Amino acid sequence: SAGFDAYLVRPVRPQSLLAGIESSFAESREPAPIAAPPRERELRIGTQISVLLVEDNDINALLARCLLEKAGCTVRACGNGREAVEAFRHILAGNEAPVDLVLMDLHMPVLDGLDAARAIRQLYLARALKCPPIVAVTANAFEEDRRLCLDAGMDDYLTKPFDREDVSRLLERWCGDKGDTRAA
Repeated sequence: SAGFDAYLVRPVRPQSLLAGIESSFAESREPAPIAAPPRERELRIGTQISVLLVEDNDINALLARCLLEKAGCTVRACGNGREAVEAFRHILAGNEAPVDLVLMDLHMPVLDGLDAARAIRQLYLARALKCPPIVAVTANAFEEDRRLCLDAGMDDYLTKPFDREDVSRLLERWCGDKGDTRAA
């Protein structure tokens, strides 16, 4: 009655925070369902998909991390494109474990997502290795933005705000065969 869409009880647990945020964004204003969609459950069985999340906004990073972890992913985070390029230098040098998927924000300080994607592709090209899929994450939903991302070497395009179903479809598209292999 005071005008709030949701409330949290202390101590705040990550699951409660995510459920409150999801319910406040839901069109129907109904609480988010507790059960995961069927395909998301299949991906979680025996699957540990590794995602590099490149996002400069702490709130967006928290939301994305929560959705990815709920889908059974391990998440490493970088705050800008330069950190992401450095992470891939470490991965290619064998100092860090490889990742299966990259979620790259487009508009970041230091080095934006488009330039970071180009640099990461060059690192892999120089070693004649296959680069993991890089997915652009942006609030811009225009076709010319999508084309710009694909031309810069991104494999896919995800529009903010995204939800659990968007993450499930993305994981199915780019890591589904890996999930099925590991589950088997």
